[in-house]
Amino acid sequence: MNRKDLLTQLAALRGENETLRGRLAALQSDNASIYALLDHLREGIAIVDRHSAVLLVNRSALAMFGIQGDLAGKSVLELFRDVELTALLRGALASRQAETQHIRGGRTYQALFSPAGDGAMVLFLDITEKVGAEAMRRQFSANVSHELKTPLTGILGYAELLSSGMAQPEDAREFAGKIQSEAQQLIRLVEDILLLSQLDEAGTLPAPEPVELGGVAAAVTEALAAKSRKHGVRLRCEAPETWVQGNRTLLYELLYNLVDNAIKYNRSGGRACVAISREAGRAVVEVRDTGIGIAPEHQGRVLERFYRVDRSRSKKTGGTGLGLSIVKHIAAVHGGTVELQSQVGRGSVIKVTLGVPDSFSPQSGR
Repeated sequence: MNRKDLLTQLAALRGENETLRGRLAALQSDNASIYALLDHLREGIAIVDRHSAVLLVNRSALAMFGIQGDLAGKSVLELFRDVELTALLRGALASRQAETQHIRGGRTYQALFSPAGDGAMVLFLDITEKVGAEAMRRQFSANVSHELKTPLTGILGYAELLSSGMAQPEDAREFAGKIQSEAQQLIRLVEDILLLSQLDEAGTLPAPEPVELGGVAAAVTEALAAKSRKHGVRLRCEAPETWVQGNRTLLYELLYNLVDNAIKYNRSGGRACVAISREAGRAVVEVRDTGIGIAPEHQGRVLERFYRVDRSRSKKTGGTGLGLSIVKHIAAVHGGTVELQSQVGRGSVIKVTLGVPDSFSPQSGR
C-alpha cells in the first residue's frame, strides 16, 4: 500500500471516528433526557439487569422506600427490602409478568413487574385515592342498605299486624300513623341519597346563576318558623342583601339543613340564628344555636355520611344522618368550606364560606 492510499484510509477512519463520537454524544444526551424525564414522574420506576443490580431508579421510587442517595449498580434488595416484591421481581427476570398491591408509608401502590430485555422493570402507581374511594363506595352502599331496611322493616311489621287482623281496632289508628311516619322517613332518606349521588356525579357547580343569598336565608327561616315555634326555639335571621354566583336550589338545601339541625338539636327556650355576611369578597353563611352541642371526639366526623352522634335522638327527630354531609358537598361544588365550633351543653356554630366571589352586580345580573 502506497503512502497516498494509507493517508486516504486514515482520513476515512478519522471521519468514522468523529461520526461515532457524535452518535455516542447524541445517545448520551438522549439518555440524560430520558433519565431526567423519568426522574420527574410521579410514578416510581426501577430497572434492573439480569443480576438484579439497579440500572435506574427514579426519585419517586426512592422517596417511596425512604432511600437517599444513588443505588445505581447496587442490589435491588437495598431498595425493596421486601420478600414479596423480591420474589415477583425474580419472576419478571424469568420472563413472567406480575402485579400486586403494596402498602408503604400509609399509601397504597399498584406494583407492576415486567421483563425488559435482559433485565426487568418495576412500575409503582399510587392508587391510594382510588382504593379509598372504592372503600367509601362500599361503605356507603352498606350504610344505604342498612338505613333503608330500618324504616321498611317498621312499615312491613305494622302492615302485617293490620292485615292479619291481630291488631285491635283501637290500635289501628296508631299503627297507621307509625306506617306514615316510617314512610316519610324513607322518602326523606331516598331524597337525600339521590341528592348526594347527583352531587358526587356532577362534582362541579350546575347552572351557576346570580343568587341573592339573603333572600334564600329569609325563605328558609319562614319555611321553618312553625317548626321552631313547636320546639320552643326562637329563630332569628340576619340576612342583608348578598349576591353570589351559584345554584339557588342547592343553596336553599344547604341553609335548610343547617337551620333545621339548629332547631332539632336545640332545647325548649333555646335560640337559633342564621346570619349572612361577607369576608374578603366571599359570602359567609353562619348558623348559631344554643343547643346540646357536640363533644370534641365527634366533631371531626359529623360531616361524614350517616354519622350520628346519638342514633336514638336522630331517629326521634327524623334525621337521616346525611344532612351535614350534603352541606359539605354543596359547599364544595360552590368552591367553599365548612367549619364547626361546638361545646357540649352550650351550642354550636357552623360557618360555611362560599368560594364563589361576588364578581357581578345585582343591577346588571352579571
